[in-house]
Amino acid sequence: MKVLDEVIHQYLEAHITLKETADKTIEAVFLNPSYFRIDKMTEDDRSDFIIYIYPKIQGIIKTYNPKISSFGTYLTSFVSSMLRSWLKMNYKKQAQVKAIEDYAFSEFAINVADSEPEYEVEKSRSLKLDSEIPATLKRYLRSGLKRIPDSTKIMLLALKSEYFLNSSHIEKLQRMTGIPEEKILDMFLLLQVHLYKKKRTYDHHKELQNKSYIMKKRSNLLLDSAEENSCFFEQLKKTKEYHDSLWKKHTESLKKLKICIPSNTEITKILDITTDQIRRLQKHIKDIVESM
Repeated sequence: MKVLDEVIHQYLEAHITLKETADKTIEAVFLNPSYFRIDKMTEDDRSDFIIYIYPKIQGIIKTYNPKISSFGTYLTSFVSSMLRSWLKMNYKKQAQVKAIEDYAFSEFAINVADSEPEYEVEKSRSLKLDSEIPATLKRYLRSGLKRIPDSTKIMLLALKSEYFLNSSHIEKLQRMTGIPEEKILDMFLLLQVHLYKKKRTYDHHKELQNKSYIMKKRSNLLLDSAEENSCFFEQLKKTKEYHDSLWKKHTESLKKLKICIPSNTEITKILDITTDQIRRLQKHIKDIVESM
């Protein structure tokens, strides 16, 4: 390629610096994607790939020997090698993430494949409100819907708070509700299955948010060293703006995903009560809290 021959000639004759040579070289790669066989990539992937190889360009220029090949041929070989490494790295990462997610989901599914948890509530429907039960909880049990067993009302609170509970809470739930521990654990396991897709979506947006943040920071650092008003500088600027907008978009998406609190629909599948009943119980809870 003529432009690369001119660039490397200027460098070898000491007319331009190593950094200037690297900037002109990466600009040639950016402007001639078909020559370097990266034209089939999406624009986003191509920008990420160019940013990926840019820090290595100066080292390649230093090791170039004009007696062995033209600079264009040498650079094409380097880009081809880096592209294989970049694609392999990305595919491997994607495969690992997918394998972990599929394995986790299958493990959840196997544990609850036989049936959804079944448990027997207290026949009297009302629990003995002893000293172990806090006063606010007693008030909630007394003011709630009488047709719903106390144990179900307590499990509603527990399942809604699933994210914050540990093994000691499970033991306390067993004492308070009379439901066997293994049945309580089954309910939490089933809830995790229902929440899996939501958490998977959250993790996906979190990964994209992190990637966008890293890419915009990397682009910003490269902007400080790139030649202003060059095509590569403008591409870096656009790439930074693109990843900045993506980062904001994924940040907003994460705010909307409430993975810590199960939805009423998810709870109904476990406790066999309606969403309307759950809303009415939640209203009782809200009234109690507001009156405190």
